[in-house]
Amino acid sequence: MSAPSAAYALVGRIAKAHGIRGEVAVHAVTDRPEAFFASGRVLFAGDARGNPLASKAGPATLTITAVRAHQDALLVTFDAIPDRTAAEQWRGRTLLVSADELGEPDAVEVYLHELAGMHAEDERGNPLGEVTDWYEVPQGILLGLVKDGHETLVPFVDEIVRDIDREARRLVLRLPDGLGA
Repeated sequence: MSAPSAAYALVGRIAKAHGIRGEVAVHAVTDRPEAFFASGRVLFAGDARGNPLASKAGPATLTITAVRAHQDALLVTFDAIPDRTAAEQWRGRTLLVSADELGEPDAVEVYLHELAGMHAEDERGNPLGEVTDWYEVPQGILLGLVKDGHETLVPFVDEIVRDIDREARRLVLRLPDGLGA
C-alpha cells in the first residue's frame, strides 16, 4: 500500500466483518492503539491505498461506539456500520487520523505514511532503490523497494533497517545475502 495523503496518517485497517451487528475486526497500525481506538473517537475512513474517502461534507468520518480486544485484533463498532452486510463492504478499508495528531517519532523511527518516496542505500552509500510501497503481512511490514524497474520486497525489521533519516528521506539497509535490490 502506498502512503496516504500527507494530511492523514494511517492508524488501522479493517480486516473483516465480525458477527451480525456491524462489528469489524481492525488491525491497528500504531504503537498507541489506545489513543486512536476508544469509544467516542472519530476516525477518517480511507480507501485500501490509505487515501481519505470523500463525502458531501468533506472527508468521510466514522465514530467509534465500542471497542474491545479479540485475539490479535480489535473488534470495533462504528456508528455508520449498522450490520454485517454493511460491515462486509468495509473490508480492506483504512482508518486515518489527521497527521497533526501524531507526535514526532523517535530519531530512528518513521511513520508508515512517510515511507513511500524514501531512498534506500546500503551501509557504504550505494543506492538500493526507492520505497514505492509497503505491505502489511502477518509477519510484519514489507517494503516495496524499486530499482531499475524491478521490485524487491524487504522486511522492515531492525536487523535490516540500520538507520532512518527522515529529513533526508533516506533509509540505510543491511540486506542479507541473496536479497539484492
